[in-house]
Amino acid sequence: MGPVIASLSLGSERWFRLKAPNGAVAFAERLPHGSLLIMAGQTQKNFKHEVPKGPDVVRPRINLTFRRIEHKLCRTD
Repeated sequence: MGPVIASLSLGSERWFRLKAPNGAVAFAERLPHGSLLIMAGQTQKNFKHEVPKGPDVVRPRINLTFRRIEHKLCRTD
């Protein structure tokens, strides 16, 4: 399945974009205050993501990112 990443956006509304390897924008969505974005599967591997600062952005924005990381434990006995 790949990693699951949850991103909570607080404060100023901003654009979120996914770009294909050739640089073309594959997906764009506005992230208003309180929005939760989930990225899963091969998203991180197949696309670059960005939250570009626009000329109309004057208020601050905070992003809280949560990732599930699985550690494989080794037996020692």
